[in-house]
Amino acid sequence: MIKLEKINKIFANDFHALKDISLHVRKGELVLLKGASGSGKSTILSLIAGLSKPSSGEVIVKEERISKLPDDFASLFRRENIGFIFQKFNLIEDLSVRDNIIIPLIPSSFDESLIDKRVDALLAMLDISEKKDQLVRNLSGGQQQRVVIARALMNEPSIIIADEPTANLDEKLSLDFVEFLKLLKSEGKTILLATHDPLFFDLPFVDKIIEIQKGVLQ
Repeated sequence: MIKLEKINKIFANDFHALKDISLHVRKGELVLLKGASGSGKSTILSLIAGLSKPSSGEVIVKEERISKLPDDFASLFRRENIGFIFQKFNLIEDLSVRDNIIIPLIPSSFDESLIDKRVDALLAMLDISEKKDQLVRNLSGGQQQRVVIARALMNEPSIIIADEPTANLDEKLSLDFVEFLKLLKSEGKTILLATHDPLFFDLPFVDKIIEIQKGVLQ
């Protein structure tokens, strides 16, 4: 499903963020990237999502060499295949819950009634149906996290990428997120999760834990 082959990422200030990284993720696996802040976890996720390109090496997702795709095609590939759960939520606070959730479908030719059915189903699954028309800025942190999950699932992606998803959550909300993660795994989603939260390291449904330190796999 996902292959990184001899990836290096060097930023403009000559900072070598990733050093000769190779890893494979199979379809339906839940893989954790473990490491301290600044270790390179988020950089790996951004490469897999097509949000950035490697300085050298190949990124192959679903047999597509996304590291070679022009930005417009990378964006289309991401919209059709990947749901991203960001650490800082990246919600638009002055838009409603519904409008935030449908952002991954813009632009698209989906019928409005089909979009609303999908939104309603996700909100029901996440137990925030009554928040559909509220502005995001009026939600609690836990409710905003659920909106983020709904947005990530809106385009029915086969791959879910989560970057430090519990960094802004308390213990109860973190445990709730673990349950959502278990549900997504049972549905056959391929999941990559970057974290240094010990809550995830002993979960029985995690397939693989990959540790990274200073841009190098351990």
